[in-house]
Order: sequence, then C-alpha cells, then structure tokens
Amino acid sequence: MTISHTTAPINLLPPETIGEILSLVFPCRIELVERNPYPWNLALVCKFWRDVAFSTPHLWSTIIVHLDPLRRSRIDIRGDCLLAAWQLCLERCGDCPLNIWIDATSSETMLFVSSLLEPLMARVEQWRKMTFGFPFDILVPFVLDPRLRFPQLKELTLRGRQPSLTLEVEEPPQYELFPHAPVLSRIKFEEFSYTPGRLNFDWTRITDLTMFMTENSVDTVLYILEQTPHLSSFSFNKFLGPRASSSNDLRPRRQKPILEMKELRRLSWITYMFDSSAFFNSISAPQLEGIEFRIDDDHWNKENLQGCLMRSGCKIEKASLKVANSSTMVVEFLGIVGKDVKEVILTSTHLDEELMYGFGSGPVENWICPRMKRLVLVNCSMKEEGYLMFARMVELRLRGPSASRIDSYLQSLEEEDGSGSFERSTLESVRIVAYPDECKNQFGMDRPYGLLKGELLEEEMKKVTFEKMTTFGES
Repeated sequence: MTISHTTAPINLLPPETIGEILSLVFPCRIELVERNPYPWNLALVCKFWRDVAFSTPHLWSTIIVHLDPLRRSRIDIRGDCLLAAWQLCLERCGDCPLNIWIDATSSETMLFVSSLLEPLMARVEQWRKMTFGFPFDILVPFVLDPRLRFPQLKELTLRGRQPSLTLEVEEPPQYELFPHAPVLSRIKFEEFSYTPGRLNFDWTRITDLTMFMTENSVDTVLYILEQTPHLSSFSFNKFLGPRASSSNDLRPRRQKPILEMKELRRLSWITYMFDSSAFFNSISAPQLEGIEFRIDDDHWNKENLQGCLMRSGCKIEKASLKVANSSTMVVEFLGIVGKDVKEVILTSTHLDEELMYGFGSGPVENWICPRMKRLVLVNCSMKEEGYLMFARMVELRLRGPSASRIDSYLQSLEEEDGSGSFERSTLESVRIVAYPDECKNQFGMDRPYGLLKGELLEEEMKKVTFEKMTTFGES
C-alpha cells in the first residue's frame, strides 16, 4: 500500500488521536520543550509512521515551548537547534490554524523569546489560540504594526509577570491592540503586570474573560466589566487580596447604578482573603445559570450573594464550590443557589453527616438541591462515620424512592415560584475524582465508593464512576 493511500484515511482522524498513536514510543527527553506529547516525539517513530506524521500538517499546529531557567546553559549551547526545530514545526503545519504556547519564566530565558517570535510573526494569519507567558513589553513591538491581520485569532492568553527590563510598569501602548482580529472573543490575564482596563482592546467583542490577578481591586474589575457588554463567561481568581489598594484604580469608589450584565451565563469567583461583598452588591445577571465559588471563613457573607441572585432573578443550574472549610457553609451556599441546580461540583470539601443529610439521606423536604441530577466530587474527603449516610444518599437519589413524595415536594416548589416546568428529579450520575495519593488517605473517597459497590444494583452502579487524576490534573 502506498503512503498516499495510507495517509488519506489517517488524516480524517482527530489530531489528538493521531498524536496519541505517534507518541506511544520511548520518551524523548527534550528539556526545553515540555507538556506536549507531539510533535517533538515524532523523531523516534519508525520511518513509515514518520512519513505519515510529516504528511499530516495538523499534528504540527499545536506547539508548546517552555523555557526552563534551570536549563539556561542548554539554551545557550543548543539555541540554534531549538530554533531549527521551531521553524521546522512552523513549516510543516502548512496552512493549519496555530495553537501556540510560549512560556519564559526568567530574565535569562526571556532574551530568547524574541528569536521565537520573529518566525512566528510571518504566520499571524494562522494564529488561533495563543498563550504568551512572558512580559507584555516583549510582545508589544511585534504586534503593533497596523498592517497586521489576525483573521483566525479566537483566544488570547497574556501571562506576563513583571516587565523584563525595568521594575516599574511602563504605560501600556496607546495603539489599539489586535484591532484586526474580528473573531477574538476570549481573553485571559494571568499574573499580568498591567491593569487590564488600561489596555486598548476592543472590549465589546469579548464574550469570555478570565482574570488571575494579585493587585487589582473590585473597582478595576467593575470598570472592565462595564466595557464588555456581551460577556457571557467571567472568571476572577485573586490571591493576596489585602495587599491590593485603590491607588491604581481607574475610578474612585463611589455609588453607581447596578451594573446589569445582560448576557452573563457563567461566573467563577475564586478569591483568597478577599471581601466579595463590593462585587456582588454592584451587579445583576438575569441570565446567569452557572456559578463557581470559593468560601473563605473570614469573608463569607451569604447575604451579598443572596441579594445579587435575588436582584438578578436568575436560575442557577450548575453550582461549583471550591475548598469550603465547613459543611455548614456548603449547605448555606447551596441553600442560596440550589433550588434549581441540576449539577453540583464540590472540590476539596469535607463531606460529613450534615451535608449528606441535606443532599438526600434526610427527609425530602429538607433537601438543599431537590432537582440535582449530577454530582461531582473532586478530591473530597470523608470520615468513616459518614460512609453509610453517603451510601444511603446516593442510593435514594439514584432510585428516586418514594417518588410521589419527591414529585409532590417539587410540585409545591413550582407553585411557590409560579413556574410551570415541573420536572421529576433523580440522580443521573455520580462522579468521584481523586488524586492518586488521596486514595491512600484514611479519609479518601475510595472506601465510600467500595461501599457503594456492595449496596447498589449493577445497573445503578453504572451511573457511579471513580477516577484518579493524572499528574497534570486531568482524569
């Protein structure tokens, strides 16, 4: 069979599938490039498969370059080799859209970034998903040319930390950034040096915004949200909140009308040591249907969140809670958002009797999530005395026992809120995810899962899964 006949059906496979096939070889240790199974391992496949790989352009369209400061000497010695491999990948990708990740973590490796950007700029019309993990002032000179066009650029991540040459953050460029990127709709700022609101983006195009910040305040966040009227998904992750001040805010704190985010459907608010009341007191989101939240002992103020949801008049169908310090807070949170919730995700939460009672082992009228259909437990813990209540909760919710009682209770809820969408609620799936080390912990979820295997029928057990997370956080 000729190579052309073999390649034709193979090229119809998703690139991830082909990449897996071609990467199942003895690992090639290339210190400068990590976290990407292909195309860097393709040199070790047999000649026949190598020909297939070389004739499959989309395999070469996803490239991750991680410049490790511990390997600086290797960059000095083998820099030409890395550049040659980089240019080879860019050539072999053909006309495929490019997904590129460049990460430089120290001043030594940042000096090498410009050498990578120069050949990349010749293919700006192929940029689709770009992650730049180095100071923004290195990128700016390359992208400010008004003649550049980015017709396929959909997602942009800026992970620049401190500026590369000075300690002071210089004023951002006065020119509009990526003005000719008509489909750019997703932007992520991670440990970013500049205040994002000062950057001259066309914010009206953005529908998905992520901010992983350290020094910006709620006023800065609200300013940016005012500029993004079509935002459908917003994620805010802030560390070291008390260090933030309003000295760099774009506007002084003052009373303003409630900011109505008319198209917002998903909100993720993950903060540590940070008062969220100012944010939730300032917005409404009538279309909000998914919320991810972190509860902190010192700043948990349920009235603010409750007021925001009541003011919005929205129905939350997916609720995710991270690292709750007590089951009481979990119950309070789900009590606020849970009447319409169909999917609950708990991460690093201790599951005790109080929580199991509210989830379903207690009377139907005390259930905090009466419409829950999917339950996901990620890296959660449980003491032995809670095993039986957990098993009873899962059993009752899967089987829908006393269905008339459940239906009657849900019917009463429908009558209270005036909606006519009555829906019987039984669990459709329970997913338990744990890190391998946590499985050995005496409070790990592998033992409660083992109890379920002995209590549930075979058909019911098919709805319960137990997965171990990999090193990279993917199960």
